[in-house]
Amino acid sequence: MNVVVLSFDQLALTWLGCYGNQWLQTRNFDRFATRAVVFDRCYAESVAPATTSHAWWDVRYRNLMAQSAVTSNLFENVEEMEVRLIALAEGELSEHRVRVDEAAKWRATGEGEDGTLAELIEAGRQAIEGASPDEQLLIWLKAFGSDSTEVPAIDFIERYAEDEGLEPTEEMLTEWLVIMSQPELFAQLDEDQQQDLQGIFAAARVMEMDAALGEVWDAIGERSDGSDWRLIVTSASGEGMRELSTNRVNVPLLIGCPTWEESRRRPELVSTQDVPMTILEWFSPEESRANVVERYGGIGISLEEIIRDPRRHYRDFICFTGTGGEMGLATKHYFLTARWDSEQKSLIEESQHLFVLPEDRSNKINVAGQDFEVTAALVERLTAFVHQIEAGDQPALNFFANPSIAAL
Repeated sequence: MNVVVLSFDQLALTWLGCYGNQWLQTRNFDRFATRAVVFDRCYAESVAPATTSHAWWDVRYRNLMAQSAVTSNLFENVEEMEVRLIALAEGELSEHRVRVDEAAKWRATGEGEDGTLAELIEAGRQAIEGASPDEQLLIWLKAFGSDSTEVPAIDFIERYAEDEGLEPTEEMLTEWLVIMSQPELFAQLDEDQQQDLQGIFAAARVMEMDAALGEVWDAIGERSDGSDWRLIVTSASGEGMRELSTNRVNVPLLIGCPTWEESRRRPELVSTQDVPMTILEWFSPEESRANVVERYGGIGISLEEIIRDPRRHYRDFICFTGTGGEMGLATKHYFLTARWDSEQKSLIEESQHLFVLPEDRSNKINVAGQDFEVTAALVERLTAFVHQIEAGDQPALNFFANPSIAAL
């Protein structure tokens, strides 16, 4: 088995055609999805800058001080299984918003003539092409994502502008690049101009990320042993808004194989914590898999069973943390956010917001004051969750299985 992970620090699923976007072309995401399992309800365990995506490395929740009694991590485990690890990060490690796990011995790929993302993907292609059929390999390609300060390649800026009917001249493109690379010039634009230019560059960056995925997927597809390869594509957080929201914590997750012949969708609630558990199961000898799961305290789950069987069910709700004491909980039908009062050790009533899913993904209509029963039930579960992580405990998987919540 060989596994490639292409992760982005930030990528909203609302950018992607395979998640319903109809105005930005993401041909490679959509092509990959035809041979992948697409998870519709994957949630990040945290979108706080100090803790985001640590679960990729160790499956753990952090407390409100971003602390966890971690004794094991993904990379140490796979190397113990004699899996060769190649961990590549876009640009410079110090520039990554999502922290890397130092146990992986990450290699920063630097700038390159065509930009940092192109350099990362080229290094990834070389690793895939050079893989020996006699070894097991984990390649993790960690990219900045759509919120990167890196300017996308000018070809993608021009292509997106043309798609929008702007017909940019060479002088116009040069002016845009100068403005976006100099904050003092950008600050001189009015608010609408800033939003328009940011929108163009963000869309161009997503198109660049889409092309990067295409290169990785093609490299895997060119392997004669394609059935032994898996590609995981995901992100640490979605939209870049400051407040905790559905579109910020509901992130893309696709798992594919070149020899799979159809697209499959899974509505089950899953977490970024499940990514390392899945990788560990793939690499673990059958006789030792139970020990690996026990080592991680049964927090995350392997997605292999859900990939095989759409009826598999593990969670009735899922919890996550934001910034400044923000906490959240999602079920298949509701999304709750509230702020934690550390002195009172409770969720502040005035901060409680409840939104109906999937109708109100944008979180515009707060129904907490109307659906009292639902709000009370979810607040009770979210409060119990915070008490556990603040006590240094990790909520076991059965904590998130609650028939009364499922019935709401």
